[in-house]
Amino acid sequence: MIGLLVAGGLPSTLTVAAITLARVILLLGTIVFGWALYQHSVARGGRRDPSAAGSERPRATGV
Repeated sequence: MIGLLVAGGLPSTLTVAAITLARVILLLGTIVFGWALYQHSVARGGRRDPSAAGSERPRATGV
């Protein structure tokens, strides 16, 4: 991507800085959005009781 933009006539230092800034912004946005979704799911669903975790699926009959 840098090579394409530099070949198009943009200065290389500006191109590297712009792409680095865009990647940092996207990475931070992804982390913040993922954290918010995780917090929402924990607050909405809560934690399951460890003793009731195995009671949801049927047990094997051993046939």
